[in-house]
Amino acid sequence: MNTIHSQQYSALMLGLLLGLAPLALHAEDTMPATLQAANLQIQQQNGIAYLSGGVGQDESQAIKQSAGYSLHLTFSEGAGQYVVGVDVDIRTSKGQPVLSLQQVGPLLYADLPAGSYRVDASYMGMRQQRNVQLGNHGTRSLNFNWR
Repeated sequence: MNTIHSQQYSALMLGLLLGLAPLALHAEDTMPATLQAANLQIQQQNGIAYLSGGVGQDESQAIKQSAGYSLHLTFSEGAGQYVVGVDVDIRTSKGQPVLSLQQVGPLLYADLPAGSYRVDASYMGMRQQRNVQLGNHGTRSLNFNWR
């Protein structure tokens, strides 16, 4: 390549790279800095976004500061000591599966659409069940405590 073509090629490549850079950065930009700092990832199952974790102060604060999740679940035992290793099954009121997760906790935030749901949580062979109604706005919180 001569010098002019080489410069044009370099400018074209730089333009392409700069043009694509926002696309590559977009995924990072959509995740709140608190989640990045705590090394938490937004997960998805069946098109439902969710966060699970909360072990340690950084993770716990990062999840609690996350907006946009219609259902907040907290898992504990005894006098409010957080637990991990909870199996969760969320279904519509008609029994259709929505989320089926293993070994989550102590916090689970899910972005479910408005509707009625049944939440089953199992910890160390003990199962608890709750029904919840979610609206178009706001957040509902459920606490599961095994004594």
